Amino acid sequence: MTLLSKKDAADVLSMSEDELMFAVQLNKIQAGVDDDTLAWTFVLEDVLKLKQQIEDQEALDKQEDA
Repeated sequence: MTLLSKKDAADVLSMSEDELMFAVQLNKIQAGVDDDTLAWTFVLEDVLKLKQQIEDQEALDKQEDA
């Protein structure tokens, strides 16, 4: 299991760290906390799954606008 920092996860998703934490509040993605540093962590697979969902929704929105 590969863990990403909050910054890295936000970068992969092309969103700000605040937007990422809002997605956590909306239960769109789960976040963990590193026991040693108390920093937010995200599982790479979860980040990639959310990225795919966002891209799928954007593609659907473009089809509806066309």
